[in-house]
Amino acid sequence: MIFCLLAAALFAQEYDPSKVDKKAKALYDQGLERAQDGQYPLAVGLLQQAIEKDKKFVDAYLSLAGVYGQMKHYQKCVENYEKAFALDEGYTIEYKLPYSINLAGLGEFQKALDAINELLDKKPPQNSTSLKAAEFRKRTYEFALDFARKK
Repeated sequence: MIFCLLAAALFAQEYDPSKVDKKAKALYDQGLERAQDGQYPLAVGLLQQAIEKDKKFVDAYLSLAGVYGQMKHYQKCVENYEKAFALDEGYTIEYKLPYSINLAGLGEFQKALDAINELLDKKPPQNSTSLKAAEFRKRTYEFALDFARKK
């Protein structure tokens, strides 16, 4: 039992943005600039290159998910959020709201509700606007699930 706990502690690493590969960070910054300019396909390419340079670059996965969300490519968006969540659950918890929105875009309302409940249970948004948005989404997902059950 003690060995398992020690092994888990050794392998459990928290994401540290300051330790990201410098070349990956440069590509990431360029990708963010393209995204801010609305040049989403270019942003995707740069963010993917950043991830190729540093496979544990959580912020790159999160930003890539955001760009895919803007492009309405919900499946790719969700996949990248999930990759980021797998790398560091604590660092990424606040992204459960946009993740849930994109799950809803895929019609996966139960998973969207589960994600928003996880956010509200573990780390409710401190910003009142974000908290209201999360609570609104929760009600929306619950409505969608109730509607589907009554059909």
